[in-house]
Amino acid sequence: NKTNSRVDLLSSQLFKSMDTRASGTLSFDEITKPILNLGIRLTHPRLSSFINSLKNARNPEKITLEEFHIAAEKQMIFVEKIYQGNLIIPDFETFCKKIEHIYLSTKENKGGKVADYIPQLKRVDPEKYAVALCTIDGQNYALGDYTDPFCVQSSCKPINYCIAMESFGSANVHNHVGHEPSGKRFNELSLNEKGLPHNPLINSGAIMTCSMIKPEFNMADRFDYVQKVWKDLTGNEQVSFNNSVYLSERATADRNFALGYFMRENKAFPEKTNLLETLEFYFQCCSIELNASAMANLAGTLANGGICPITNKEMTRFNISLDEA
Repeated sequence: NKTNSRVDLLSSQLFKSMDTRASGTLSFDEITKPILNLGIRLTHPRLSSFINSLKNARNPEKITLEEFHIAAEKQMIFVEKIYQGNLIIPDFETFCKKIEHIYLSTKENKGGKVADYIPQLKRVDPEKYAVALCTIDGQNYALGDYTDPFCVQSSCKPINYCIAMESFGSANVHNHVGHEPSGKRFNELSLNEKGLPHNPLINSGAIMTCSMIKPEFNMADRFDYVQKVWKDLTGNEQVSFNNSVYLSERATADRNFALGYFMRENKAFPEKTNLLETLEFYFQCCSIELNASAMANLAGTLANGGICPITNKEMTRFNISLDEA
């Protein structure tokens, strides 16, 4: 049919453009070098059948045009985009050199200090430093300690806000939390003129959005649900939980408890909210742990309109079942 003919024509053109010796065969390394040069990992899920098929060729050192046809057929859209230089950053090598320059120059900055409002965070090695990126086409580049896990802390706030919006809807969420800057500290004991937290990205607002994430689930299932969302946003990277930070955060949470009771006094929470469970859930979300490379994938998903550039999974709806979680 027309689709197969187009795929065959494209794969033939791509193969011949790489076969500069006109030998009729290409090695696995010759085929994959352009992919790696563009920052696409060979473990990329959107290339899985292509790469696996090439690895399983009769002789990976002499892959024929027919074998290339078969390998490319199922994932031709992405394969074509790579080999025709149509990724969002076509000159990835030059781009990475600029990122490396930024990394090396900023690494020399020894100012500032690690967070000390939670004892466990105070113990983090201040020399740890990484830069990681993921484009909307799934091009990855990372430098430094990018495989070392860290707690997401306040980075969980915008994610939880998104999940609450999907669960409750915008109008219902904003019946309980505002969306304007407070002009005050992130943990200020204050509410807006309606008696609500000013926005979802300060502590009071983040506690509020936690109250609206699957309140019908038990505590274990609520956390599993959020962790699964993080896993999908990062393209199935490792997303874990730091129990030591959680315990440390809970033990030093007087201000957050005060914020919770202050909001309950002002009847800001949805009906039937269990305040203590909500606070526990908030501390757990802050203690989610992942590395810089995974966080870059998550940023790529948000930049790509909610479609993970690694898996191509759409995340505009966080309708994950308990079985998946």
